[in-house]
Amino acid sequence: MFPMATSTSYHHGHLASALLDAATEIAGEDPNGELSLRAVARRAGVSHSAAYRHFADKRALLRALALRGFGELEAILMELRERDDFTMGDVAAAYVGLAQRIPLEFRLMFDGAQCLPPGQPDALTESGIGTRDLLALVLSERYGLAKDEGEAFAFAAWSQMHGVAVLALDSPALRGISGPEAEGMARVAASFLEPKPR
Repeated sequence: MFPMATSTSYHHGHLASALLDAATEIAGEDPNGELSLRAVARRAGVSHSAAYRHFADKRALLRALALRGFGELEAILMELRERDDFTMGDVAAAYVGLAQRIPLEFRLMFDGAQCLPPGQPDALTESGIGTRDLLALVLSERYGLAKDEGEAFAFAAWSQMHGVAVLALDSPALRGISGPEAEGMARVAASFLEPKPR
């Protein structure tokens, strides 16, 4: 039984992050288990009602996890953008490494059921599009590609490294593969896409 924290145990704005961390921990312990807002609140050491002040329901929690995942992916891409010598292998290894490190968030990032209905402003959809555009920009700058060419190359690269990430996470054929092994596979696959900088 986890102790219940008082409302002063967290600084303003930190409780939401603590709840997301708790959800990630629970999912890591039992990837096939049921994730409930009540269990997340208990793990974070707060009351159920305190959790509801940040997330109206389980879907809101899952959407927040997906958004946090996209934020981490964007941070990875921005770090790569600061380098002038990264390879496609570096991009793919970082992408697959992210999937290995936060599998719950990674799966939710690409779960269309988490998106709002068409026609409604949706932060999750906007994050997905923003990440797609950032990947295209980073690769275009690195390899001197025109906008259309960069977008096409980014789509091919994303498709490939996402395939490796999903296979490493969910395929019976790769069950039990370690994180470093998955990243190594991603590097090998990405090497076939490596263009020559212009």
